[in-house]
Amino acid sequence: MSLLILLIQTAGFHFFGQQVSLPAVLDNWTSGSSKVIQAESDWAAGEILSSDTLFPGFPDWQKVLFAVQAGKALFPETGNEQARLIGSLWKKSGFRVQIAQLETGRILPLIQIRQTLFGIPYFRLNGEKYYDYLGISVQDSAGKKSRITWDERDEPDTEATKPVNLTLDVLPAAGSEYTEKKLTWTFQDTLYQFTIRVNRHLAAWYQTLPVLAFQEALSYRFSAELQRDLVLPLSARMTYLGLTDQEKAECLRQMLLQCFPYVDDQELFGKEKIQYPEEILMSAGCDCEDRSLFLFKLIEKCTRLKPVLADFPGHVSLLISAPDTWSGEFYLYSGRRFVYCDPTYFNAPFGDIPEEIRNQTPDVIDYPNE
Repeated sequence: MSLLILLIQTAGFHFFGQQVSLPAVLDNWTSGSSKVIQAESDWAAGEILSSDTLFPGFPDWQKVLFAVQAGKALFPETGNEQARLIGSLWKKSGFRVQIAQLETGRILPLIQIRQTLFGIPYFRLNGEKYYDYLGISVQDSAGKKSRITWDERDEPDTEATKPVNLTLDVLPAAGSEYTEKKLTWTFQDTLYQFTIRVNRHLAAWYQTLPVLAFQEALSYRFSAELQRDLVLPLSARMTYLGLTDQEKAECLRQMLLQCFPYVDDQELFGKEKIQYPEEILMSAGCDCEDRSLFLFKLIEKCTRLKPVLADFPGHVSLLISAPDTWSGEFYLYSGRRFVYCDPTYFNAPFGDIPEEIRNQTPDVIDYPNE
């Protein structure tokens, strides 16, 4: 029988700009030992490893990442000890988790997430998706997932019942390290210049997010820095200059066109990804999805207009609810007239649909239940 886990020294890691100190453990866990599992349970229940204690009121995704970083800090070598600890800490935060075992003998902690994720494998249990966020499951040469069995030691936890909620309207705890980004553009012969302080750790947090459906991404809200340095002063300046709502929307569109290079996701990341505004301000470029989400939120904040996202095959842009007095090509949605607005094509002025998508019908993306 192996020794019980001994808490003997201090380990730690940087977590979005904050130093977290944790007790370290001897690397002498024995898989299958009931005493080891009990010791793990007692240790993980300690307040020092509770993400709710460290980050009360902060988003679920930060708690998911905290468990992963804690597991890796205490067990740098990838293996069953690390995976089982991460699953235990997810449960500690109240998330619905299943511990499975692959045919290879690897422990597989699976976590339930309320939203649909793209690009992350999952298994179904009782009709529910459980995601392999750690990427432990493997596929054979035919692309078939390895068969799994549920771990007999994984007893139900009546307190761990909620799926992870990836709504983005609550910002994470993050350290205060900033990078300045200068935006300069012209509209109607007027020069606009703003210097924005971007929280590097907040941008890094957004970079960890899995790809969500666009309707879920609409829950994003601007950080205090973006509100203070861009949204509020830009809105005030456009109002002072007497711009109409349509002119404000075009000014915002020009900001995206003139200030941010277009770069495809595959070139930037080697995969599809949504970049949120803090990421865009730190990035080498952005694509149509990123620009459209940014413009959607800016129009909401700086005008009285109603925008929706327009998802065409291979392209995303905006539609804006408009009165009959507005010129331009339009679509009918929910009995209302929406004028086309594209933050990607220079050759598509406000209200002009580019030839590339002129004959296509978009899926309209709005907030849920609207």
